[in-house]
Amino acid sequence: MPARFSLRILMAVAGVVILLALIGGFALDAKGFADHLLAELVGVFGGALLAVFVVDVLVDRERTRRWDLVASETTAALRFAVIRAGLSIYLLLPAPRPSKADPYTMGLGDDDALAGALSALAELLRDSRAHTRPADAVEGLRPHLALVRDGLMPRFLTIGQHDLVARLAALEGSFQELEHAAWLDERFSSMPEPGREVADVVDALARVAEALPVGPPT
Repeated sequence: MPARFSLRILMAVAGVVILLALIGGFALDAKGFADHLLAELVGVFGGALLAVFVVDVLVDRERTRRWDLVASETTAALRFAVIRAGLSIYLLLPAPRPSKADPYTMGLGDDDALAGALSALAELLRDSRAHTRPADAVEGLRPHLALVRDGLMPRFLTIGQHDLVARLAALEGSFQELEHAAWLDERFSSMPEPGREVADVVDALARVAEALPVGPPT
């Protein structure tokens, strides 16, 4: 409290001194003082803008350098988490399961078809013959999405991967809706569309997969 009070006094005194200096300068030589004041202001603000620009460039360069050290590992970890999350839902489907909707097989092939497999899986989940209990889906998804939320998303947020972060946030939102649906289903057993929330999560996984680099992780 005393330090804050002293700082306020110092700022007030500095303001008074600056005001008196301005009044005295204009009173003695208005034109010359104005010219010098304008030049000083240009120099101060120009230097400040240059300093901000240089610092911003240096910070971005350092952030990029640090990201390069962990980029491949972090992206691969996210890709594997998406594959495992999708596979946990795929295995809930009754056999025989269509191979085009298998995120494991499609995600690790030569061509990156992970997003397509997840989209196909979401379509199957919306089919009335392939309804999946929300509670079973939550149990399978939770560990993989917890890794994404707690371990990987902060890294992408720090480096400024805004598009991917937005997709991960949408994924988390869809999962929260699924958890709520599972809670309702366990208590009332009257879900009108028990596969819709599960399909929404898988769709969100597909959108995350679309933002990942093409090709299987190395």
